[in-house]
Amino acid sequence: MKKLTLFMAALMLAAIVGGAAPNAPQQAPPSQDPPSAQQQPAAPDQGAQKQTQTFMGQITQSNGQYILRDSASNVSYQLDDQNEAKKFDGQKVKVTGTLDSASNTIHVEKIEVATS
Repeated sequence: MKKLTLFMAALMLAAIVGGAAPNAPQQAPPSQDPPSAQQQPAAPDQGAQKQTQTFMGQITQSNGQYILRDSASNVSYQLDDQNEAKKFDGQKVKVTGTLDSASNTIHVEKIEVATS
């Protein structure tokens, strides 16, 4: 529970810091900023990671946290919505969300049972 609290605090801090510099020149030169770049409140170094993706795997527990285990690629992802993940414990699922590759965490938008 402490890890989850610390993780959420770090996410909030990253959002605050990212919101302080939305026009950082890392995405495009200032004279050519596309309108869509201004609509994303993410930190500049995470801009490419904000695309919604679909992840397949099984919800399991590891160290008291629910994770998504993709046995096909032998990869596990942390899930930021533990309450939603708990509903699918032990089930094969499809998770829709955005991946924060720095922490290997999926910011969950939706979890549903996988159909074969």
